[in-house]
Amino acid sequence: MRPTHKYVRAVGDRLEIDGHDFKFVGFNIRGLAHYGFGDFLPHSTVAQRTEVLAEAQAVGSSVFRIFLPFYTLSDAEIVSRLRIVLDNAVTYQQRVIVCLTDHFEAVKLQHWSFYEDPPDYRTYLYVDKHYNKVLNPDFYARLCRGPFLAYVRKVVTAFRNHPAVFAWELTNEGSNYPDNDAFINFCNTMAAEIRAIDPNHMITAGIVSTAVTQFKNEPGNDEPARLYENLDFVTIHDYDTVSLVDLDLARRLNKPLVIEETGRPGRREDFFRENMTFWFDNGAVGYMGWGFMPSDFDNQDGDVHIGIDRILHGDYEIVTRLWIERAATFPPVPPPASMADGPVSPPPTPPEEWPIEMDATARPNNVR
Repeated sequence: MRPTHKYVRAVGDRLEIDGHDFKFVGFNIRGLAHYGFGDFLPHSTVAQRTEVLAEAQAVGSSVFRIFLPFYTLSDAEIVSRLRIVLDNAVTYQQRVIVCLTDHFEAVKLQHWSFYEDPPDYRTYLYVDKHYNKVLNPDFYARLCRGPFLAYVRKVVTAFRNHPAVFAWELTNEGSNYPDNDAFINFCNTMAAEIRAIDPNHMITAGIVSTAVTQFKNEPGNDEPARLYENLDFVTIHDYDTVSLVDLDLARRLNKPLVIEETGRPGRREDFFRENMTFWFDNGAVGYMGWGFMPSDFDNQDGDVHIGIDRILHGDYEIVTRLWIERAATFPPVPPPASMADGPVSPPPTPPEEWPIEMDATARPNNVR
């Protein structure tokens, strides 16, 4: 099938590309943007930037997910690294969910500004009740309007026409309980910012589920519906049965459902077979394993507990066979076309409704 410059879009509870129904299996390749640069994953190599995508394609993937920023990088360097990922994705007929920040500080896949304390607040990060260091509630309420917003605008402007972008994702597993309003407002306003620049690509929040984030659905305050009002598809990170409530949510809102992360420890063949069948039988349009690392050595982008890899687990061939078999049941869709032949439009004027409040031109002190 000929490559297309068209974009994946949500049509009711389905995904569609250039008139074709689109279902997919794929993987989380969290650190791919940083392979071979010697910072986030110092054991990764330049060659792995394409080797991992060639293997993902070979085992049935058509969508993968990355976490874009790293705390030592300038916005220009982030844009440069994403361009490499997206252009390689075209070569291997993949589309990319681009996660714009991790909620968790643990591996610092976050914007540089989170580590330079704002003058009027002690920190962007704090320790939550589970002893995780995460984005401070004030980030979602206010601080996101500073350098983070400028970074999002730059990234989205640079790739608003790129056919390999599947979707922009606002956070990885963001939440702001008990101030759910601040998180909902953040998602809706950031979605409006992105859509004003890029009306082409889908947007989602990247949450585990509305049950895990403790959203309420009560008379006069339907928090799940408010969250997804301006977002294109519902995500579940399937590690807890409580997240099943968002299967009903996707049906109620008539939006596509993507199982964006999943995995289990131990013997996984039966789990993945049954889990994948359950979700697709119940209307999911996409299913993505966590911690894909097909290299013959540990580049530290896998997951010792639940990853899909050749080094840390002994079932790689068995598990990936399930991806191959499932992908074979999907109707074919056109792969993304190269930007070399693509349309070019002038950059839009950023919206004025949410001005930058802090110094958006600052650069990280420790950028290389």
